[in-house]
Amino acid sequence: MDVSLAACGLAPSVLAALLRAGFRHQKDLVDVSARELASEAKINVKDAVEAIEIARNEKNSSAVGDTALDLLQEVTRSKPIATRLLGLDGLLGGGLQRGEVTEICGGPGTGKTQFGIHACLAAQYVANTTDKPSSAIFIDSEGSFIIERVASMATHFLEDFRHIGADKLTRDDLLRGITYYRVHDFLEQMEILHSLPSYLQANAQCKLLVIDSVAFHFRHGFEDYGQRARALDELAAFLHGLATDFDLAVLLINHITTKSSSNDRQVSQERPALGGLSQMPFILLTLTPLLFLNKKVKAGLIQMRIG
Repeated sequence: MDVSLAACGLAPSVLAALLRAGFRHQKDLVDVSARELASEAKINVKDAVEAIEIARNEKNSSAVGDTALDLLQEVTRSKPIATRLLGLDGLLGGGLQRGEVTEICGGPGTGKTQFGIHACLAAQYVANTTDKPSSAIFIDSEGSFIIERVASMATHFLEDFRHIGADKLTRDDLLRGITYYRVHDFLEQMEILHSLPSYLQANAQCKLLVIDSVAFHFRHGFEDYGQRARALDELAAFLHGLATDFDLAVLLINHITTKSSSNDRQVSQERPALGGLSQMPFILLTLTPLLFLNKKVKAGLIQMRIG
């Protein structure tokens, strides 16, 4: 049976624009791209992405609450993804928590991207508890995913995995376990993100999503600060829902910016670009390079703190 768009919970202004453009039912939006829909219906691309996602969602289930015991049992069953970095895993309660969003930020050269790749490789050891291969998703907005470096890191990971009993894994297995997306603008990023629920339903072994960097495409393409802030709010809510619905660990990589003070007596403050995603519950890791006066100690070590 055809489902009318009027029954899909679309914003009234978006629904009116779609109806004027000749779109009447869910099936009318299934095979159209967000760019085409935005052009034909004369709506912005964000509304087009949301309308298409609603149309592709075949299930209309009623809301069912969980008991507190259900929530506790779910948290207990969900094992964190160990990063294989003992100090960090200790701080995080065992590793990157599934069902939660973690944001890691730092200045240039502090190893943010390397840590994201490292996490994608480390996540695949989860397979040893179930004998099923696990995997990760890496969304690259800046072109920082250099495959030669990833392959080299995968080779070094094999030695670590062999020490903990994962002798059957190969370098190619680890590379095959990372699904990679290169996104060139905000629209592509949102289209990929809104396609992930279907992907995760078909690939239950995926336990980690990395976005590098989350704020990059938010710097351009917005008419004003308010529009950008609303888009960030919606992204935060979407990622939180993705994490909880699919027991997924979400790792966001972000840059550090300096907020200058108008008062000369106040020290300038460093904070995540665009304010990060502080409007939702999450774990924030900050990378800071350490400099040493003792020349025998190598520079470039990284200090990590949780904020």
